[in-house]
Amino acid sequence: MLSGSNTQPPPSKEQAIAKVAADGRSDLAKQLELIAEQEAQGRIVCITGMLTNLCKHTNDLLLPERGIRTAPYWTGYNYLKSWCINGDGVPSAEYDRLIELLHRDRSIAGYSYMLIRPDDGALIEYSTDYVFIPNWYGEPVRVGFSTPKDYRVVEEGRGDRIIR
Repeated sequence: MLSGSNTQPPPSKEQAIAKVAADGRSDLAKQLELIAEQEAQGRIVCITGMLTNLCKHTNDLLLPERGIRTAPYWTGYNYLKSWCINGDGVPSAEYDRLIELLHRDRSIAGYSYMLIRPDDGALIEYSTDYVFIPNWYGEPVRVGFSTPKDYRVVEEGRGDRIIR
């Protein structure tokens, strides 16, 4: 065997996410590498501002069957609106828990939660792996990774829940 060769297996998805999350000052190249790896594995990538809740990026793996709108139309969407599942304008406890866990642990595997899908008012359950990145072009963000099938419709759309 050549000296200096790497005999370690490649890191798992969880290890790669944890590495970027643990290194709060990881450089942009590492962050982009993680995102590219997740996309190559067929995973949806959604980057959302922690302070604004605005969607910064969603890749093309988010299909209309899941989100109705296509990926480019999610950019700029305020996800906080979708977390208000009770119709009272108050984000769900699942949102508060997500933010708490991301600040504490920096990454979460398989987080299950419900959102209102804005274009039809359907209540949707999702499962997403999240990583907290404290400095994404100057702003803290959460990056969600999920497969296109990591969702289920809990309740069909209702006109009174459509988000404008």
